[in-house]
Amino acid sequence: MEAVKRCQLIGMIHLKRINQPYNNAESLEEVYQFALKDLRALEEGGADAAIVENFFDLPYSLEIDLETLIAFVSIFTRLRETATIPLGINLQQTKNNEEIIIGNLLKAYFIRSEAYVEYRVTSSGMLTPQNDKIEQYRFNSKSNVKVFADINVKHSYPLIDVPILDHISNAIELGADSIVLTGGKTGSSPQPAEILELSRQLPEDVSILIGSGIKVNNISAFKDVVNGVIVGSSIKENNDLNCHVDVEKVKQLKAELV
Repeated sequence: MEAVKRCQLIGMIHLKRINQPYNNAESLEEVYQFALKDLRALEEGGADAAIVENFFDLPYSLEIDLETLIAFVSIFTRLRETATIPLGINLQQTKNNEEIIIGNLLKAYFIRSEAYVEYRVTSSGMLTPQNDKIEQYRFNSKSNVKVFADINVKHSYPLIDVPILDHISNAIELGADSIVLTGGKTGSSPQPAEILELSRQLPEDVSILIGSGIKVNNISAFKDVVNGVIVGSSIKENNDLNCHVDVEKVKQLKAELV
């Protein structure tokens, strides 16, 4: 998947709970089989790529426990071996460099860094800029894993108010391959007018992805000005985050991008 002007569809694979110390944790095989079904739905629906995310590991922690990491690696490895589309990694609210290490060793196509150049306040604590750890690792390991960097990531607040254009420019200068822009929470999108204005102020080769809130009824407002959309909640059966990906909803979104 290349950063081109054609708007690409990236679907979410929301892993069921894998952090076993908490109640209602699924068995590892159950988590894998659920994720595999979602992967197949995305592939059949025409998605260009997918992100594997430990979405249900609430409450999130800035320090991911070893058990969760091992479980995630096990599941991602199996999905990667059978996938026909590129897979990326998102470990929720991690402040360390686990994503890029796992991504490099397991040949992920990209990682999604939620705090690449920013200090962000979350319910889990303070996310601090990750770019130094990520880029040092990429340089030392000669890694080809791409970095999709969130700016103003959802479910968080800035410690310091900085113009968004400054953050984007900083992220690109430091090595980000794509910029992810979201609404304030899961299921909400940024304003199309704001995205259009930003795109006009950025160089043409800057890759912009919309990271939340994309639906069939609003995708047309974004598709001609961004390089891709990341979709999760809007492609679930019954619009329920706990349900599987609906292949027909994926197909509908994909058709809007053709």
